[in-house]
Amino acid sequence: MGGRINVFQNSGHGLIEGRILHCRWFALVQPEPTSFGINPRTLLKGGGRVSRLCIYTGSANKEIVAEYSRGWVSLKYNYIEMVEELVYYLERRYSLRIVK
Repeated sequence: MGGRINVFQNSGHGLIEGRILHCRWFALVQPEPTSFGINPRTLLKGGGRVSRLCIYTGSANKEIVAEYSRGWVSLKYNYIEMVEELVYYLERRYSLRIVK
């Protein structure tokens, strides 16, 4: 994964934006797994923390290549590996707890 995913903005309330390869993305990550989140192992609905995800090309026409909003709205076949990588990253990166 090293360096392929960049985070531009993290609201601190689960809304995260960034870039992966030639695409831009934004996601809403819940504090705990939910029944409407993307399962990181199957990419199906249920058991994940990513409840909203949109990946779009960074070009002028901004084509949406993947959109999830409590269920898949659209997902282009050529981008499934990118979606898997990003969901896995978001699940791992934003599930870390700070222990005091």
